[in-house]
Amino acid sequence: MMNLITMGDAAGIGSEILIKAWAQEPQAVQTSCVAGDWLVMQRAHAVCQQTGLPVPTLRLVDSLEQASQAAQAGLLPVLQACQPSAQLPDFGQTSAEAGRMAAECIVYATNAVLRKQAKA
Repeated sequence: MMNLITMGDAAGIGSEILIKAWAQEPQAVQTSCVAGDWLVMQRAHAVCQQTGLPVPTLRLVDSLEQASQAAQAGLLPVLQACQPSAQLPDFGQTSAEAGRMAAECIVYATNAVLRKQAKA
């Protein structure tokens, strides 16, 4: 059963932390999937690549089953868990849009756990 980890605030550093954690300790998070926003995760991935650190390849998945397959292949699976934003909030800026996105991801992950489809 997959663990769901929410991306955090779309304008924060949570998405970068997830990518770096996956790169540094892939065995520790190999059964995990990001419940987040694909574009936010891609943006964080680009920032992490600029640091020169090795980063995992992201994979957009449609289901927890696909997420499990992607994780086993060494990819970082991302489930689109919120309504995408027409314009991503800027990093480090307080934003109602970023808050909405974070909240929707939490609700998505919580519902999946309550349905016993995933772990938190």
